[in-house]
Amino acid sequence: MQINVNAAWLISVQCLPMLRNAGNGRLYFLLEDMALVGGPLWGPYGVSKHALHTLVGQLAAECQTAGVQVLGINPGPIQSPLRARAYLAENPMSPAPAACIAKQVMELLLGERVPSGPYVDLSSRGIGT
Repeated sequence: MQINVNAAWLISVQCLPMLRNAGNGRLYFLLEDMALVGGPLWGPYGVSKHALHTLVGQLAAECQTAGVQVLGINPGPIQSPLRARAYLAENPMSPAPAACIAKQVMELLLGERVPSGPYVDLSSRGIGT
């Protein structure tokens, strides 16, 4: 909870004045599949990701006219040794490589892709396929 919610909020609040002055600031947050982390056994992690999702919506509404883009990004599953150990029944090569996700996030940061709202689900855009 401290990292996923409180740290995200505290850092955002400290950076917002500078981002507003820049005229094209960006606040990006990594989210999860909200339906997945709302289920059993996700505990505080799931609660914190839902809180972060709400924070993204609130900040996006508050910054709408301030020249600051606020975006919550669900990267979807990403290949990693940790994921391979946690999801034993999954082919470890089926999630998108981290480099593919990073490329998509960079396109958003550089303005090469313009999201239609405060949330982007990279898992539904054919990433890694």
